[in-house]
Amino acid sequence: MAIHLRQVQDEEPFPISVPVAVTVAGRSEALWAEAGSCGRDCIIEVPCPARPLRIDVDPAFDVMRRLDPLEVPPALSTVFGAPDPLYVLPAAAPPEELAAWRQLAADWARPAAPRVVLDSELEELPAAAAWVLGWGNRFGPGIAARLAEQGVALGVDGLRLPAETLPRAELSVVFVARAEGDPAAAVGWVAGGTAAVPGLARKLPHYTRYSYLGFRGPEPENVAKGMWQPLSSPLVRGLGEGPLPELVLPARAPLSELPPAHDVAQLAAVVAALADPALGLAATLAIVSHAVPQQVGDFAVLLHSGYTRRRAFALNVAAGCATLAGALGAYFALADMQQALPTVLAIAAASLLYVAVADLIPSLHRRPEPLETAKQSLLIAAGIGVIAAVHALLAH
Repeated sequence: MAIHLRQVQDEEPFPISVPVAVTVAGRSEALWAEAGSCGRDCIIEVPCPARPLRIDVDPAFDVMRRLDPLEVPPALSTVFGAPDPLYVLPAAAPPEELAAWRQLAADWARPAAPRVVLDSELEELPAAAAWVLGWGNRFGPGIAARLAEQGVALGVDGLRLPAETLPRAELSVVFVARAEGDPAAAVGWVAGGTAAVPGLARKLPHYTRYSYLGFRGPEPENVAKGMWQPLSSPLVRGLGEGPLPELVLPARAPLSELPPAHDVAQLAAVVAALADPALGLAATLAIVSHAVPQQVGDFAVLLHSGYTRRRAFALNVAAGCATLAGALGAYFALADMQQALPTVLAIAAASLLYVAVADLIPSLHRRPEPLETAKQSLLIAAGIGVIAAVHALLAH
């Protein structure tokens, strides 16, 4: 097959490389050909093993050029992006449904006031952006009929979409088609039950890239979405009878290969170290070496303060449970308390200093004998020495 391309601008032709995809019978993936450095006229030879059904010029948009409006399938973004779309309401709808559609129009047009008309007030839709609202809108079936070439069919019992068929019960649909007379503008048809309208008003602005949507239930829940094929593109030609076959481009090699974000060997070494039983044993011994002496010391302080053994044990258990409650609270709330974390740590440090100054130091002064003072000083020095030794070991 020979494909003749021509640059039709009045200026000098650009020396560009133009790719072409040819879909043939009996093959799902299109054939790919490319002409290097085309001038004003260019002929591309494509060997076809079977009858060609479809030709796409620059299907992956590799050429730096301005796209024709017909190359871009209409989507919700086309209507949402229009400066002042018209909202067409179904005149035959019940009052509560009309109120729901009016609220949707007000929400989408905010802060401006929406342009709202009833379908009975129009003979035809304008050649501009518009929202057609409601199952009973007399312009809705006409929009669905425009999309028949995309595989859309609306019946009493269900809705046929390009990839599936949806039953009509509790169904809400959104279709976008080109406005008649202006290929750059689009018309959207939004249809659903009254209970689903508030949810559609809230959710549809988050689905702007799609050409059609299907929702189920009053919430509503999305059950179908997709984009139309650009069947009217001036750079697409169908060579067979019936609808155009789907374009499936062959896989292309990437322009460059990026290095992996993480070193697999290093990650494996870290995981192996974390799974090492020796590390778990060391962590257990560290926790026991800290927690057991602390609890014994707290118990001794309570006994020295005049509490009975039973009451001192109960208070010690309560203090341990408070640690567990604090750990759980930190797990769920720490991510949202980063700004308050320095203040909380300062309060915790101040509490420890207060206990040391107000309780521990006065108790040491009650026994001023030289031998007791030497024991206390030796224990304090031993604690400081242990901290220094652990710090030195971890540093190496």
